[in-house]
Amino acid sequence: MINRSQCPRRLAFAVFILLINLPAQRQQAQAGAISITTKPIQNITPRPETSNLNGYIQADLPWRAQINREFEIDLWLVPKDTDAGATPRHRDYKLPVTSLLFSPATVHMEKNEDVEFSPESTIIPFGERKTIRARIVNSKSGLVEISAFAQDWEPMQATVDVGFELSLKSTLNDAISSGSPSAFVIEFVNASGQAVPLGGPVAIVLSTRGALLRSGSQQWGETHLLDVNTGGRSSPLVEIKARSLNPVERFVETTVMINSGYTIATEIFRTRVIPPWWIPLLCSSAGAMSYTLYELTRRKQKGRALFRKVFAGVLSGGLAYLLIDWKVLGIRMDSTSLQGFFILGFLFSHIGVDLVLANIKKTSKNT
Repeated sequence: MINRSQCPRRLAFAVFILLINLPAQRQQAQAGAISITTKPIQNITPRPETSNLNGYIQADLPWRAQINREFEIDLWLVPKDTDAGATPRHRDYKLPVTSLLFSPATVHMEKNEDVEFSPESTIIPFGERKTIRARIVNSKSGLVEISAFAQDWEPMQATVDVGFELSLKSTLNDAISSGSPSAFVIEFVNASGQAVPLGGPVAIVLSTRGALLRSGSQQWGETHLLDVNTGGRSSPLVEIKARSLNPVERFVETTVMINSGYTIATEIFRTRVIPPWWIPLLCSSAGAMSYTLYELTRRKQKGRALFRKVFAGVLSGGLAYLLIDWKVLGIRMDSTSLQGFFILGFLFSHIGVDLVLANIKKTSKNT
């Protein structure tokens, strides 16, 4: 016989045991979720809302596979008026007559030389799944495209990774001018540095700070998404424009993804920002003016003499920049070093323009 006075104690003990076991149950559930190697893949191509199609083909398949090893592809039909993530296993269709609105669809797997399917086509009634066995036999780029299509249904397109080993190569210049757009592309190259066509579509995400990116008619932004179709060897043309007037280094982080979320490659490309031409010119003139002011404090000139001295200082600084930019003096300078132009203007003002021009004239006669 159960003692009623012990019921509250037993109830409290049961709740205590339940609370202790909850973390373990959660860990097991998380471990089970991590061990799943297949995820539902949505179409990479956007689905137009105003379409005459019944819906789209959804697939469940692994994003990574091995060559010459079979794997399964589950296919089903999703009407355009249902949730994108709905499957016959997880959605309760309230109207049984819904399945009568759509006739069974004959789904065909797109043939190519890199993958074999068994069967190559199947009939899928609405609300049911069908399984296709696939085996990848070859891949030059490490990516293989899997596509399925049916009449009146939007096709399914996915990319399977079978060992993507291509490297990312950028044509971005080592230095770019601030405020001026500079174009580049991202290439997919092998160990020999040769561009290789991709076996499946990918998406490239470019992100940077302190600069703006643009491709085609899209707007400028710090983050950009590019699509590369099957057979592509490089990304579309991208423009980058640095916003900083200071000589700094900028980074372009590149991420390559398949199936709208699975990352297969990342790379960071660097470039230096060269200030506009007028900033080194101002620095050179400022250096020349600093020496001119120093001379004026010593000699205390006034009137026209003061004006001529200030004008000569500004002129010597501008001449210093032009002679270095035109490589007349044979001196090489880092165009991103603004301190160097300041010192150069200071020295030109100290030595004097006449002496510099006389040296140039003498050198030209000897040559």
